Amino acid sequence: MQSSSIRKRKQLLLPEFSSKKQKVEDEQQHISKKSLKEQIESFGSQANLVYEPHYFSESDQKELISHLDNIDWQRVTYKARGTTIRTPRLTFCYGQLGEAQEEVRWKGKSFKTEPFPSWLQQICDRIQNESGLQFNACILNCYENESDSITWHVDAEKFLAHANVASISLGQHRTFKYRVNGKVHSVPLESGSLSILVNGLEHHVPKVPKQQLSKRYNITLRQVKGNEGLGNYYFYNRGEAYQIESSQS
Repeated sequence: MQSSSIRKRKQLLLPEFSSKKQKVEDEQQHISKKSLKEQIESFGSQANLVYEPHYFSESDQKELISHLDNIDWQRVTYKARGTTIRTPRLTFCYGQLGEAQEEVRWKGKSFKTEPFPSWLQQICDRIQNESGLQFNACILNCYENESDSITWHVDAEKFLAHANVASISLGQHRTFKYRVNGKVHSVPLESGSLSILVNGLEHHVPKVPKQQLSKRYNITLRQVKGNEGLGNYYFYNRGEAYQIESSQS
């Protein structure tokens, strides 16, 4: 009798509107008791999402946010097809292809590389151990408010060793949209959640102009296989403020 009563109460708590109900169903679809590695492997070659809403404890979240509060965030501008583009969010990045690598170039610009700080390496190690994936580069995003966003895209560039991205959300909840077999799904990303974007999943985080949102941090881990990819990351996520005079002849 008690379990039946609990089930009824849970049913009454479901969102009233079908769009909200779909978001709940999309989120629940990816909550699994399987390991990260098992979930990733279950998709085979299909693009999809692994979502762990409570991957980090509240104390872990506070510690990570304290580190992210001290990042030298950049709102990078760059030119594309004769137009100046202003990145619609704050960014930063880390990564080296080896301890001896001190410099990387992209589009004729040079940047000093920086390894993962210890706090970032610790969470990278944990995710690598549990997922079976390897990562050597990190792009950090800060969505300051409801106006910051990222457009539809796929992380499947040729310079990536694999098209899987580990993505951590901290702070303000934001809606994450992704597309599988032509169908758009939505997941309300919780603070402390971990998402694995598997096999080049198409996705975006939209603006929310009719709401007032606070800051959301996002840590993304990737595996690049050459200087081209790493140079791309430093160029677009640190920008001119971190450009240096090349030491290469």
